[in-house]
Amino acid sequence: MQNILDQIYADVQPLYGTGRVADYIPALGQVPPRQFGMAVAVWAPELDAKGNSVLGAFALERLVHLWKM
Repeated sequence: MQNILDQIYADVQPLYGTGRVADYIPALGQVPPRQFGMAVAVWAPELDAKGNSVLGAFALERLVHLWKM
């Protein structure tokens, strides 16, 4: 899983600075524009992560999914 996160992280690097911070929710407008992180937890306590995903407070926008098998 870590190699997949590493590849995604590398793929999005050229896109940094091409968009704008969402501000329709005031808290989102305060998020630093270069803050980006991913984490995947399949089984506790294993966690694969990349980027700023280890910060204490982090804005989650539209990309939080739970799967039940």
